[in-house]
Amino acid sequence: MERLRDLPDGTHVRVETPLNFSVATADGQNLTASTSSAATSIDASGASDNVMVYNSSPVTIFIKCGTSGVTATTASMPVLAGEKGTYYKGSATHIALLAASGSGQTIWVKAGEGS
Repeated sequence: MERLRDLPDGTHVRVETPLNFSVATADGQNLTASTSSAATSIDASGASDNVMVYNSSPVTIFIKCGTSGVTATTASMPVLAGEKGTYYKGSATHIALLAASGSGQTIWVKAGEGS
């Protein structure tokens, strides 16, 4: 995110500032991953550029963002057990989850802005 910084001589300089992940928008949601890929709506408008994912399960989860037909595979982005990360999703409206093993693995996701 760019903003202007005032300098002592009265001029301005454009600076890049990091943007923390927004918590002001809608709440996140707990999703369930299994060994069969399933897509869930996370941002119906596609307005948010990023998605935060927290994998509280004991196994690696693979994620992929897209439209309602998106499918995650073992070649998709891995989210390790216990890992939380923010990923660029662009205008994608859905996220697909695939568990490396087992079923009923809980994953928390939230569409938003920032990192």
